[in-house]
Amino acid sequence: MRNILVVALYPNESCPVFSLQLAKALIVNGYSVYAILPADIDNKSEWIDNLSSEKICFIENKKGNGWKGKVQKYTNIVKFTLLRKKYLHSILNIEFDIVFYTFFHRWNELLKRYVKAKRQILFVHDPIPHSDEKSNRKKRQKKQIRKMDAIVVLSKIFIPICEQEYNLLSDKILYMPHCLMNYGGEKRVFFDKNKEIHFLFFGRITNYKGLDILIKAFQKVEKLNLNAKLTIAGNGDFSLYEKEFSNLKNAFLINKYIEDEVIKEIFLQENTVCILPYIDATQSGVIPIAYEYGNPVIASDTGGLKEQLFDGEVGIFCVPNDVESLFDCMSQFVENKDLFILQSEKMIRASAQLNWVYATKVLLEAILL
Repeated sequence: MRNILVVALYPNESCPVFSLQLAKALIVNGYSVYAILPADIDNKSEWIDNLSSEKICFIENKKGNGWKGKVQKYTNIVKFTLLRKKYLHSILNIEFDIVFYTFFHRWNELLKRYVKAKRQILFVHDPIPHSDEKSNRKKRQKKQIRKMDAIVVLSKIFIPICEQEYNLLSDKILYMPHCLMNYGGEKRVFFDKNKEIHFLFFGRITNYKGLDILIKAFQKVEKLNLNAKLTIAGNGDFSLYEKEFSNLKNAFLINKYIEDEVIKEIFLQENTVCILPYIDATQSGVIPIAYEYGNPVIASDTGGLKEQLFDGEVGIFCVPNDVESLFDCMSQFVENKDLFILQSEKMIRASAQLNWVYATKVLLEAILL
């Protein structure tokens, strides 16, 4: 049996779920799967249930703020380097067929020194760094990508971009669609004609996601007395948007990290339409969640978002950074309730094609040829 190592070093947000779904699919495809994970990963018990504790190495990576945080980063690296046999134990004695680094992380290069593998492969979720990304992170990602044997992108449109941006040969760039996150969705239309349309922004709050555009568009919805409400749910600095948001009458803010068990409650509200008003994007982990719950999607026509929605066969699209265009999309759902049912049914049908086991099988065939 071939051995595969999954390295997933972020303890929360989409990394734990994405990485576990990959690991489970690899197991179903007949591989012996090991993992290196942070000790405080959100879904720790699920990893142990699926892989067994003997195949998992948990790494402590303490964090801090300010200058103490910078000192802590180097302390963590020194501690790991000195105690790597304790942390990695049997993994150091295995030559893996593949190591999958599921997200870019500064420690990937550190682990790459000590883990033996025929091929080391990085999932690149953001081939084009977001507009508000720090320049030093961009440089580190570029350096890390060039050191890998291959990378995996989640949208086909980024294959030629990666060839040019990172000077990679086409055979070093692999494609796999972003499959469902499997939070436990129910495949049916959640619609009540007597209730208002519920627009939902979900995910980490950061500038490139166009929250200012969304708030201005919803101001127009309220000005025309259209029957709708807005929820913004996610962790991050909301201070830039607080003043304008506070003037909205039927809008709600959940400004914190959303636990996995709460995600279902948010997405399963009747008449929920997911909004991705991104100014720039590669792809989004929110779209697979929307597929899982049958939520219609309004998305900016940028990056790989349209590709994730089957090249525009599903969802409706607005012009990036354009309040009027986003408002027009939102008003369509409020004024035409049949559109919600139509789009929800499309999401449910399309979700059947985003199967982890099949997608992983195709990826492995491409890698191991």
